[in-house]
Amino acid sequence: SVKAFNLVDGTSLSSPYLDEKCETVTHHTDIVKSIVCIESRVYTASFDRALIMYETSSYPSDHTLHLISAFRHAHAAAITCLTIIRDSESNTWQILSGSFDRSVKIWTQDIQLIHKIEGLSGTITSISYIPLTKVLWSYVDNRRWQCSIRSQERT
Repeated sequence: SVKAFNLVDGTSLSSPYLDEKCETVTHHTDIVKSIVCIESRVYTASFDRALIMYETSSYPSDHTLHLISAFRHAHAAAITCLTIIRDSESNTWQILSGSFDRSVKIWTQDIQLIHKIEGLSGTITSISYIPLTKVLWSYVDNRRWQCSIRSQERT
């Protein structure tokens, strides 16, 4: 399950005090491996292969995290990592996911598949994108870094 805690009034991230009450959502059926956010949208990825998007703009006032979209089979195997990038050319945000299926996928903010890189040499355990050089770095379980130049061609 995913839990959202509020900071107690008058605190900040530098000295946080969490409210004991929290919102719990249980849309995943296995371990949630990653949580990232873009503005008021929160994205979660899990070993259940699902990529889920929540809208949080009305939270905490209505005490509900709204499920916007769930892509139940985002990968062929468990999702191990998730990160966000800003595409400076189109001025949009994108989500990158890595998986036990040895692939990295690039998604729109609305969880539409833009591009996929398949056949990497092992489970993807970490990913990062460097916008200046347009290089995607991925760490695979065989203890090797691989980098791929992101193609402008989208599939």
